[in-house]
Amino acid sequence: MANHVAGANFNANTDGFAPPQFGGTTACYYGTIDFEDVTAQTLFTLPFGAVPVEYVINVTTAFNAGSGNTFDVGLGATGDNIANGAAAGSIAVLRAGSTLVSGLTLGVPLEEDTAVTAVYIPSGTAASAGSLTVFVFFIMTNPLP
Repeated sequence: MANHVAGANFNANTDGFAPPQFGGTTACYYGTIDFEDVTAQTLFTLPFGAVPVEYVINVTTAFNAGSGNTFDVGLGATGDNIANGAAAGSIAVLRAGSTLVSGLTLGVPLEEDTAVTAVYIPSGTAASAGSLTVFVFFIMTNPLP
């Protein structure tokens, strides 16, 4: 079991993550969905002022529905602005600028706390396997309260 030391400035949000309280540090939030998550799941919430600098999606176990295996990942109410119909039928690592949504905006501060959601979209015979993890790397532009 890992031990964690929390100093006086430790500030965990409701997701259990503690974003950095100072500049110059990159934080990473992450969450996982599997083959049973066929309705949108909130993975975590990025704090106000977070500046996403990288999105990485790691399909660790290939999804195996009969004729189609895709997924969407999005910020806030837009459920597919990070990944839209991305392939999930094989093990892969997807990164911004290559296999994710083209024109994805990085380096812009979020104007409010923003949920990151993901959903698996199978077609054909029901899936019995599949898992992926969404990573969002970010820096903070403002100190947390």
